[in-house]
Amino acid sequence: MKGSPRVMNNDRSPWSPVETWMTDYQFPIFQLPGPRFKNRTEGGNPGYYKEGFLTLQDGVSRVLIEMLSGKSTNDIDIEMRRFPYPIYADDKFLVALQGWLPLIIMLSFIYPALNIVKSIVHEKERRLKVRL
Repeated sequence: MKGSPRVMNNDRSPWSPVETWMTDYQFPIFQLPGPRFKNRTEGGNPGYYKEGFLTLQDGVSRVLIEMLSGKSTNDIDIEMRRFPYPIYADDKFLVALQGWLPLIIMLSFIYPALNIVKSIVHEKERRLKVRL
């Protein structure tokens, strides 16, 4: 192979937000139910299909197969499909609850704690326990 591969990169511009892959984490920080980018047929980010990486990978694979086996790969058709995802419940309430439930629980504990502190301070100020 002579030359260098040129990947078409039309989607990104200097004004588009920078997407980080966050490879430090094993799972997404805020995981949503279902597959990622479920409405896209090509699979979403990173754009292996859209940016031409799969075409390059197919070309290199075909050249290696032809060199090692000595057979032509012209009669081989390659199809691209999304990886199957198990059945899931697409419930918007669970997604909203996942973000708000910790705040609601924290606030539900703060109010009784404030009332307890208020009643203890009131008892100490009035010296109610000392008189009994």
